[in-house]
Amino acid sequence: MENLEEIAIQEFKYVPLSEIDIADKNVRKTKQTVGLEELKASIEKLGLIQPVVIIQKKDGRFKLIVGQRRFLAFQELGRKEIPAIVIGSVGETTETVVSFGENIHRRALPYDDTIKVCDELFENSKGEKFERVQAIAKTLGISPQTVSKYLSYRLVPDEVRKLVTEEKLGASVAYRITSAFWPNTEKIVRIAEQMTKMTKSEWERALTIGRKKPDASPEEIVREAKKPQVVFELVIPLDSDTNRLLSRVAKQRNVDEVTLVKSLIDDFLEGEQNGP
Repeated sequence: MENLEEIAIQEFKYVPLSEIDIADKNVRKTKQTVGLEELKASIEKLGLIQPVVIIQKKDGRFKLIVGQRRFLAFQELGRKEIPAIVIGSVGETTETVVSFGENIHRRALPYDDTIKVCDELFENSKGEKFERVQAIAKTLGISPQTVSKYLSYRLVPDEVRKLVTEEKLGASVAYRITSAFWPNTEKIVRIAEQMTKMTKSEWERALTIGRKKPDASPEEIVREAKKPQVVFELVIPLDSDTNRLLSRVAKQRNVDEVTLVKSLIDDFLEGEQNGP
């Protein structure tokens, strides 16, 4: 991966909005307007607490790399200038990481944007896949498990890709197996081979068991997945807007709504269990 450069702050000043362009490397590509009304109300009441971050270009204009929502809020409020920190020119990878780091500590980035950041850093990394995942996790300040989840389609072993090509395994299942058992490639392959002979409910249980019992062998996981399972049903009332959003996100991730909700609950509980 390209070495990250030290950020050099050149000056703080008020810059006309008309002289600022949003950088291509700004990692927030979707949901830029979520919470914008609240942000506008806060700016009108308290002013802008945190300046945007910009880089001056060779043509004299400025490139916005941090603070896209603040910039959009100022535009909608009809403001002419915005408080900005001007930093020295940096490489593309550093620019991406600066934008990601600022966004992730404020409003969480949408799923697709985070995938794009991890994908770009993976593309610019060198070394074995495991080393690249570790480096990305360290750079972004997130766990290797999270990185592997976002990069799962890149990390699928060749043997598992072949099963997908032969239509013995669905692509989304291959991604989920890889994410669940990364970086144990041998385990990913063995589990994938077993899943070609399992029912949907069985391989769903296998993935859950694998996450909860990372030291279990593939044979143990498959054996337990095929046992009759005691399950508890939780009914959650949703309004129509939330239900539509849930369906849309599930479709984007190529899973059904129940699978999506279960995975989100598992991720949350895993974070609670491993947290401080």
